[in-house]
Amino acid sequence: MSFICKAVLTANPSHTSDYLLMVIKGGIRFLSFWRPGDVRWTRVTWEGINYNLFSDLIYFNGQIYAVDYSGDLLVCDVADVVGSEPTKGHIVAQIPLEPQHCRDHLYILE
Repeated sequence: MSFICKAVLTANPSHTSDYLLMVIKGGIRFLSFWRPGDVRWTRVTWEGINYNLFSDLIYFNGQIYAVDYSGDLLVCDVADVVGSEPTKGHIVAQIPLEPQHCRDHLYILE
């Protein structure tokens, strides 16, 4: 059993059935998504790598942005989320962090 640390919706489920629920899930804090009709969560991969230890995520202008504890900012276009296979995103930025600084939590702001 795992728990959800954070969740974002891409649309209001009261107004449409065309939405996506993206979550940071579990103790290793990986990303998964669910859409109406899905029977299970789909794990997200980034450039072929199963990233984990995500700190925060937001939905903005049709894209999901997520930051991990190493400072990588990753993006996934919601329009690219099709089928039941894990979707792919890409790294758009690296937050410059000094190695000696503790990264308790990183946040994304619009």
